Amino acid sequence: MGILKDSDGSDFYDKFANLSEVSQWHLAGNLGELVDSPKNANPETNIKLKLWLNSANIDSNEIKLKSPEGRYLAGLIKKIDDLQLKSDAISQEKQKLQNAKEKMKSLIIEVFNDLRSYIYSILDLSEAARKGDTELIRVKDKRRTESHNKLISSINVANRSLFWWFGGEEPVLDSKFGKMYEKQFDKYVCTAIEPVEFGENGIITANYNIKERKQITLWAEQIYGDLMDLEIKLK
Repeated sequence: MGILKDSDGSDFYDKFANLSEVSQWHLAGNLGELVDSPKNANPETNIKLKLWLNSANIDSNEIKLKSPEGRYLAGLIKKIDDLQLKSDAISQEKQKLQNAKEKMKSLIIEVFNDLRSYIYSILDLSEAARKGDTELIRVKDKRRTESHNKLISSINVANRSLFWWFGGEEPVLDSKFGKMYEKQFDKYVCTAIEPVEFGENGIITANYNIKERKQITLWAEQIYGDLMDLEIKLK
């Protein structure tokens, strides 16, 4: 149940209990609201039940994703799962391809974790604003910016890896990654597959300008409600 821990290590249920009723139900609804009215159920029960359902042995093909962004990413995950070696590939390439698939999925999970932290930071900032505490607003706003930066960074790493490992592209390495990035990630490049064509935004749908921070926020808000279901597809 690692997803119940926020990026600062705090227990999610403790954080959830301290939110206002409006924020609780906004969050519970995104995670999978199971009742018609807030007064008829405990929000924490909704979340626990959703988590239990996600950990059960269910067919991921039966999951109905709510957002176009979620459905796009599910299709991309399936593309990765379906990748096959060329018929003349040597046996060592099979393990290399499997390693690349698993590593790619772990990078997408990292994006999900950072996305959650970013959404929580937005909720935290809203709570600080409601209380009118100027110093608390400053602290929470700084954390929101840091969480946003971390999400953008994890998206960039995931996209670089996607195009490099499976798209047959040689990525342009900026000074932040340089040779260290190349040395660490080159081992996952599998030349024994036909390069796959992905959208220019990689894991994000083409209708967003991923160079703009506000666009990343809009994408995060849209796909947030599908995160748990997407995690099932990554198992």
